[in-house]
Amino acid sequence: GMSQRIASMYAGDSRIKVLTNEQLVETSYNHDKKWDVLIIDEAQDLQMGPLFFAYDNLLRGGISSGTWRMFLDPFQSVLYEGESLESQFLISGNPFQLELMDNVRTTTGIAAAASALGHVNRMDGGINGPEVFLRYCKKNEISVSVRERIELLVSLGLKRSEILLLSLNSQD
Repeated sequence: GMSQRIASMYAGDSRIKVLTNEQLVETSYNHDKKWDVLIIDEAQDLQMGPLFFAYDNLLRGGISSGTWRMFLDPFQSVLYEGESLESQFLISGNPFQLELMDNVRTTTGIAAAASALGHVNRMDGGINGPEVFLRYCKKNEISVSVRERIELLVSLGLKRSEILLLSLNSQD
């Protein structure tokens, strides 16, 4: 799965250890070494469950007194519904929270389109943004279709460096 792909990226580096959530939970019960700092990115995709207790066990001082940072976008929580890891950290850690006012990736249009396509269950989103363009085509036509759309945007005055393409499909 995903952990194997990530692990293969760091195969030659003995300083980096890649674990699945299950392996992390198992390791936390019999691991004497404590982490100095815990940084969690994309935390919206982590469900509460036993992960909180694993992090609490592994972090020096635990969640309540340890040093940790968590980054997340609640509008991108698409993997599950239910209690999030974030909620237990907020209760136990009493952290300072900083909320970014502008989210350039999740506009209201993107959230509505993702909801309509069945990727998320809610239609609320961040800031207002440009209209979302949906186009359906055969898989072997995707590259040509995307290239045509980019050329159209460039001809309308958008710089290529201002275009961000996010895709669930990997194309050569």
